[in-house]
Amino acid sequence: MDDTVQAARAAPRQRFQALATQFRQNHAAWQEAARVGNLPRQSALIARERDILTEVCEVITAFQATIAQHHREREAAG
Repeated sequence: MDDTVQAARAAPRQRFQALATQFRQNHAAWQEAARVGNLPRQSALIARERDILTEVCEVITAFQATIAQHHREREAAG
């Protein structure tokens, strides 16, 4: 596997890991907001969670496209 393919696979993995960290931090903040009964903060954190999950879906879709492209190139090469 060449360096280009490795880099194409590493970038989404790194972004996914960063998003996972953001999700965990956001969830911890939401738990604290729920504990103290801060409904406006809870709502804002729920919206942020939705944004994070949307980006996760985009990263997964991009990664799947990268894999599909790699397979097409391998099949074309014979």
